[in-house]
This record gives sequence, C-alpha cells and structure tokens, in this order.
Amino acid sequence: MKILKVVDLGYESGGTEIGVTELKKELEKRGHTVKILASDIYKGEKSERFNDFEFKSIKSNHLLKFVYNLFNPYSYFKFKRILNEYKPDVVHLHTMEHSSPSILFLLKKIPTVLTVHGPEVFMKSLSLWTLLPAHFKNGEFEYKNSNRIGKLHYFYHTYIQRYIYKVGLKNVDLFIGISNFITELTDKEYSPVIKIDNFIKLLKYKKVERNFNLLFLGRVEKVKGVEQLIKALPEIINKFPQTKLTVVGTGGYYKELQSLIKSLNLKKYVTLVGKIDHSKIEKFYHNSSIVIFPSIWPEAFGKVGVEAMSTGRPVIATNVGGIPQWVDNGKTGFLISPNNSAEIAEKTIKLFSNESLLKKFGTQARIKSKNYTVEKHVTELEKAYKFAIKNNNS
Repeated sequence: MKILKVVDLGYESGGTEIGVTELKKELEKRGHTVKILASDIYKGEKSERFNDFEFKSIKSNHLLKFVYNLFNPYSYFKFKRILNEYKPDVVHLHTMEHSSPSILFLLKKIPTVLTVHGPEVFMKSLSLWTLLPAHFKNGEFEYKNSNRIGKLHYFYHTYIQRYIYKVGLKNVDLFIGISNFITELTDKEYSPVIKIDNFIKLLKYKKVERNFNLLFLGRVEKVKGVEQLIKALPEIINKFPQTKLTVVGTGGYYKELQSLIKSLNLKKYVTLVGKIDHSKIEKFYHNSSIVIFPSIWPEAFGKVGVEAMSTGRPVIATNVGGIPQWVDNGKTGFLISPNNSAEIAEKTIKLFSNESLLKKFGTQARIKSKNYTVEKHVTELEKAYKFAIKNNNS
C-alpha cells in the first residue's frame, strides 16, 4: 500500500524521528511505498534529511504565531497537493506541531491513523507537559508553579488549540498508543484506540561486568531527574569509591548540573559528555554496569531504558508513565520512586554488592528487550492500516 507519514522534523532530532526512519525501512522491506512529509526546520545536524516532501514552517515570534499554530497555510496547501498527486492509501500522523491542526480537515475521506507519542496539546491530561521549562518557577512542572506566560500558553493550548484539534481529529480513523500508559490516557478522550508498543533497534549484546560505571543518557532537564542521580552519588561513592558516572546529553539544566557537581565535590567522579551521534550510543552502554533512568515526569515509553536493556544492562528507573511496562522490578532492574536519591543509591549499592545478581539482571534485561522490536511493531501497524482503510470506507 501507499503510505504517507507526517512528522514535524525531517532529520533525526530525537526518538520519534529516528523511529519514523526505522518504520519506513521495515515497511518498504515488506513491499509498501512510504513517503514522509516534514517541515523545513533544520538545525545543521550531521544526520541528513529523510523527508520526501517539505512544507515551510512559521518562524514568527509575535502574536500571529498563535494564529499560525492553528492554521499553517504552507503546510495546508502543500498537504492538499500531495494528497491529490500521491494519492496515499493511508496517512499516518506522528507529530503535528508545525503542520498545525489545519491539515486534519483534509482527511475526511482518507484513511488516517495517528500515533500518540507523548505529551500533545490535544491531550488534556498531558497538555501541561507541552510547556517549556521557562514557563515555570523554580523548574517545578506543576500548574501552581507556572508563571504568567506559562498560564497564558496553557490556556491557549487547552481551551483554543485543543478545541480545533478535537474537531479535526474526528477525521482520524484509529489512534495508536505506544504504551499502556499512553493508550489508557488516549482512550479517555478519543476512540477507537489500540496499543502498539513502541520499539527499539536491538543493539549488540555484551555481557555486563561490574566495572562500577553508571550511565545517564537523555536530555539534561530537571524533569529527567538527573539532579537526584547526582545527589545519590556521595552515598554510593562512600561504599564503592571507584564509582564513576557518565552523563550523555544536553539540555536547559546543564549549567545547574555543573554547579551541583562542583558543590558536592564530584568533578572527578562525573564525566559530562554532551550530545553525541545516535550511532555512538552503543559503546556507552557497553562501558557501563548500570543505566539510571530517574525521570520525574511520566515518560510516554522510555526508549533509552529498553535500548540499554538490549545491550544487557540492568536499569534502575522511576515508577512513572510507561516505564513500569518494560522494567520487571527485581528481575531486569529496579523501579524506584521519583525524586528519591536515597532509593537510587540503595538499589545501585545492592547491584554493585552482588555481581551475580547484576549479571542475572543483565541477561534477563536482554530477553525482555526482544519484546519491543521494529518487526513486531510493523506487523501490528499493518493491521492498523487495514483497519483504518476498512473503517474509512464503511
């Protein structure tokens, strides 16, 4: 079948974009034709653009942007032309921030599926998480801590933009949640909804060794809980002085993290790597004994953790969002409470103190990760496309 995918960015900026390229490869292997529509936004990353079609993004910073976020004329008319010329059998929407909800109104007679990847403005229960760190006081992601600009954005997203989305989303034939967590939340607002678990590209398995190296990989933001990991280090180091932590990633909390490391006298124990190319991630997993995933916010799925498990690494992760779906507590790693440095230290020390348990967890983590392959995902996706086609034609 002919498939048209819509995503905001046409280069491998993050997990969603990397996932779209993997889906295209697997679908084409199975004989489908796949084209991708994305905005012209490009930040000069090393990775090449992967989109087949492109629309102009709105770069305005003034009040007109609030209008453009509802109707982007460039994406609307470009999308309309593509639908007429390419004539897809099914449209698969991934992210639409830059194309705007206006394109949804062109899809009434076209089979359409939409994957909910995480916080989106059309999801009332998750709309708070679409705001920026600058919209909150003290970096605390709660509405009561939002500043005036944050409250304005929240009102706009929740009561204006979301309303337009809800009308347009009536043209979606099937919604897809990428975890139990996301599927349950989506089902409260939209239907029909099915769950197709998110996927990873299985990395090379390497038997874990107790080398006392910890790894954090992800955006360096307060909501990712990296602060709690740093605060857990002194207790871990007191028990195991050879402990080292590597932090891979960048973000708005980078300077605060550097200050925290300095204030706790941990500079010789922590290496801040910054951003790396996704192709180099494997070696960081292999060089670690445990991967820590201490997110505070409700992760939609948490691909980093499953990726780590595919290399044979136990994961210590917070019991939020979609994470409990893939961490078998006491078997592939440990689930801990968010904002709890004491628990991070306790579980790390437990694994460092028992090498056989560390290795057992690593072996079981690899086995568990095989439940989340792109092949399994695409098999279910093909069924979803057929359902959308049948539903739209009935």
